Amino acid sequence: MDSKVVDLQNSTAYSNVGKPGSGANLGKTEFLNLLMAQMSNQDPMNPMDNEGFIQQLTQFANLEQLKNVSGQFDDLLRITSASNSANAVSLLGKEVRLNINQLKGPEAKVYYDLSENAKDVVLEVRDLKGKIIKSFSGMEAGKGLHQVEIKDLKEGEFTFNVVAKDAAGKEVSASLSVLEYVDGVNFSQAIPTILTSSGREISAGEVIEIRSSGVKSPSVSSQEQVNADLPDVVESGGDQLPDVEEQGGV
Repeated sequence: MDSKVVDLQNSTAYSNVGKPGSGANLGKTEFLNLLMAQMSNQDPMNPMDNEGFIQQLTQFANLEQLKNVSGQFDDLLRITSASNSANAVSLLGKEVRLNINQLKGPEAKVYYDLSENAKDVVLEVRDLKGKIIKSFSGMEAGKGLHQVEIKDLKEGEFTFNVVAKDAAGKEVSASLSVLEYVDGVNFSQAIPTILTSSGREISAGEVIEIRSSGVKSPSVSSQEQVNADLPDVVESGGDQLPDVEEQGGV
């Protein structure tokens, strides 16, 4: 081959190495030009072996795949964000159960979910300093989800916890949650937050259950409310009303 032709091919390959690609082919042309230049200028006595050539092609293919995957992840994030926003909007005007143990006075509906049957269950309400201000003993001790209506609290923030033990005195774990009514949604964060009727702002990611279609429970007479608050009592007398102890005169 004419040496002038070889020089022309080499200079053309080198001149194209620095030129950027366009669109989805960014980097492909540069890589191929660089590879051709390398092959054209390799030592004839020590040429590139097939393994080295294949290795370079594989590395380039992997980089190209990573770039495509990155673009797909960006699309997925945008779709997920839009889905999260739509889901949060669907909560407006509904009651939701939240995976938290914070509540606001003067009253709240809270839940505890026992991992197994217990013998003794005590629910404690604490102020932000950790002081127990209400204690409910004799609570329902069966495995599963139980609701408790806490009333006559002062205005403010509180937490609650459940201490449950089985017949052998072994501690039984309980997951806690609170019922809130959704008044609004805030989209300023990556994960939308819900605004509740109690004046709180909570991540929509804490929602574990939707409890109603958006219409608040109708008012009932005082006697009906008293009856609703009392647990069912069987004829054997095995069920007892929970004992409530108030600490500090709340």
